[in-house]
Order: sequence, then structure tokens, then C-alpha cells
Amino acid sequence: MTFRPGDRVLVRGKGSGFVARVDGLKIAVKLDMGLTITPAIDTITLKSKDTAGKQESADPIANPSEPKAVAATVKKQVQEILTVQPVSKRSDPSVEKRAILLRDIESLRFGIVPHGRIDRLTMGYENILQWVKKRLDDKPSVSEVCGAFGTGKSHTMSLVRHIGRNLNYLTAKVEIDGHDVALSNPAGLSKALWPTLEHESFRSTTPIIDLSIRAIEKGSNGIKIQSKTARPDPKERSEERCDQNFKVTKLLHARETLDEVSCDLDGLLTSADEYSVTEIQRKIKDGNLLGGHQFELKPPLGRLVRDRPRGFVETLLAYTSLATEAGFEGLIVTIDEFEIEQQQNKSQIQKTTDLVVFLAEYFLGGSQYRELPLSIFFATIAESDEKGDKLIRTIFLEDNDNQRYQLSGLQEKDLIDLARLIFETYSEAYLIKAEFDKDTAKRTVEHVKANAAGGLSVVREFIKAWLYTLDGLYPPLPQ
Repeated sequence: MTFRPGDRVLVRGKGSGFVARVDGLKIAVKLDMGLTITPAIDTITLKSKDTAGKQESADPIANPSEPKAVAATVKKQVQEILTVQPVSKRSDPSVEKRAILLRDIESLRFGIVPHGRIDRLTMGYENILQWVKKRLDDKPSVSEVCGAFGTGKSHTMSLVRHIGRNLNYLTAKVEIDGHDVALSNPAGLSKALWPTLEHESFRSTTPIIDLSIRAIEKGSNGIKIQSKTARPDPKERSEERCDQNFKVTKLLHARETLDEVSCDLDGLLTSADEYSVTEIQRKIKDGNLLGGHQFELKPPLGRLVRDRPRGFVETLLAYTSLATEAGFEGLIVTIDEFEIEQQQNKSQIQKTTDLVVFLAEYFLGGSQYRELPLSIFFATIAESDEKGDKLIRTIFLEDNDNQRYQLSGLQEKDLIDLARLIFETYSEAYLIKAEFDKDTAKRTVEHVKANAAGGLSVVREFIKAWLYTLDGLYPPLPQ
């Protein structure tokens, strides 16, 4: 069966439209709902059998069986599409750069903004940048990113970490699940948090060990988080536990035997429950990794469940101190999905309260610890007409709007601007020289908003739909 530009067709599972372009076995179909796709040829049928195989003019106006409105639209679209072709005169990006661009496009196909372009593909980036800069200084701080479902809280938290890393902060992230990862479970929180430590110059499968090595090589002699005037309880303080573990690490590093236990030891330092103190100590002794040196390792959070809330906070401070000793400005921690913390039983509420009390003592001042550049960002959902999360607002923010970044859903204009930015990346990746098609972007926005399922991010669905539309307009070049 032969298809020609202007033919009215039916695409199985997609609906009616007309043939916009024919390139060998590739048929670009402009659907009546506004999207352009390149479906498999066996899914396309002519709407009228009488027109199949006839020699018709490429100008649909010459076909008297077509309504004038459709013919005029087809003529305009075909002329536009036929002039939008890859231009060989444009200089190709380097092989390495184009590989990155193509990888970024693949991320966008799944509705995920690629890490390397998060600043360029974020609406309101400058506003977020300035807010984050104000929230970061040498003192500890708590901040809140607040918005309804689908407004981009997780994306904004990624951007907070991206900005922080550009400012030489080490970052870590965690998503609350209400059970294994929750404020009521400091061990699970710690286990999920510390493996995510990251910086542009720091990515590791043994993050606390490698962070310790950096600090050691810069001359660090230990971990100190107590203020000079503090008179702490001498019983089982996490500072002493973290400092003791650091000194064992330093000895192993000096004897060049650290690699033999680095994975096991890092598991202990990040509170991974599959690594026991007894087993690691036995491995060090049996391998004579420390020679005749006496040593003792300790679990960072403490052995008793009641010690773990304080232990978690002191470990946060200890590893922030370690980050500064290793040459970073400080530590940024983002806590996402915090609204799940509102769904707790009586036992969990008590455990959460214990941890929040220790966090509040530190961040609100008056604790026994020295001020460290530790910044925590919570992603929350506002309750009814109130600002932000009640717990965060009441305990940490004291109704200070400067500590909160309020998100609202993107409007049609914002999504069209986002489409333009994505098109710039797409055209660079596929060597396309064409003008951004605002009308097609607008139709895509309208289609997504009309068909988005409840609870899904409209932005994410729009990104996927827009890439699908671009693929229909400009079939990818051979790699």
C-alpha cells in the first residue's frame, strides 16, 4: 500500500490523522489531536479505500474529497515539515559531547531531567539558586521545600544538591518510607543516608572510609563535635565512638592494610546491620592488620535502642566535621517524602519525638555541640490552607518564610518554555536546524493536561509526550 502526504489515515490504537511526511518505510502521521507520530507501517490504514494507491497531487487542496479546512491545515503542515530537515552544514558536536547529549535525551524519554542539565531545564532556576545560597552558611540550618503532589519537590531537592555541590558542599539524600527509613528508625535512616554521599569530585562505594582518607591526607587527627565549654555525659557518646573508629581507620591506612577490610568497616560506619563489630574486629586481628596495636571499634549509633536518636544526631555532626576536614564547605542533607511521617502509630510517634528533640536542641541553639555547616532540607506537603508541614514549621522554622521555598504547579506558559529548552537539547543532539514549534508544544500541553492520570506529575508526563512528539517530527538519525 502506498501512502502519500495528505492521505487521511487511521492508526491502530492512536486514532485518525493525515500523512505528514513519507521517508521510505517511515510514515509521519499528524493525529487529529495534534501530536505527530511515526507508527509501524502495518498499523496504518487509509480511511477511504477509494483513495488507496491513486496518483494524487502532493498538494491536498487538489483533492476535492478533502474538506477545505483539513486541506488548508495539511498544506501548511506539509510545507512546514518538508522544510524542517537536518542540515549538513551545521558543525557536528564532538563525539564525546554528542554521546552526552544523546544520553540526556534518553533520560528525558522517561520524564527524568538529566543531572548535567538540571539547571538549564528548571523553570525558576535563578530564584531557587539565590534561595539556596541564602540558606547555606557556616551555621547549622533547617529549610523546607513545600508544594502539592506533582509540583516538583523531588526535582527541586535534586537541584538543591546540585547547587550545593557546585558550592563545594558534600551532599546526601534520603526518602522516607515510614518504616525502614523513618525518623522513628535512626538505624534505618542512617543506613539509607550515608551511602548517598556525593560531590562532583567524590563518588564512592565506601563513602565514609574514603571521606576519612581524604581527611587523613589533609592532616586530620580526629573528630571533635563538642563545644569548648560543653560538659557532656561521658557515657557512650557518639563523638567518642566516631572518633575512635576514625583513629582505627587512620591506623589501618598508615599500615596500608585498610583495603582488606574497607567494605566491612564502611558498612559498620554507615550502620549497615549486616556488619557486626565482633566480626570485623576478628578479621582485623586474625589478619594481623594492625600489628600489635590495641584497638576497639564501636557502632556509631550505640548498642542500645534508646541511645540511637542522640547517636544519629551526633553521627550527623561527626561526619559533617569529617567533610570539612576533607576540604568541603560542609554537608547538605535532603529528606524527601516527609509527609509519610504523619502516618504513624503510637510507638513510632514516641521514637520520632525522641529524634526531633535532639535535632531541635542542636539547630535551635543551646546544645553542647559546636556549630557546624550542616544544612537539612525537608520536602513537605502543606496541610490544608497552612504553610508547609506543621511539625517542621512549629519546631524548626518558627513561621519564618525565608526558610521555606513554596512550589506551585507549572502553568501552560512554563511548560511551553520547558518544551523550548528541551527542543534546544534535542536539536543539538540530532543536528537539527529548525525553529521551535510553539503551536505543537501548546497542543502537547493541552493533550497531557486532558489525559494525565491522577497523582502523576504533569511535568513528567509532558516531558515524555514532548519527546514522543519530537521523534515523530524528526526521526532520529542513524547513530
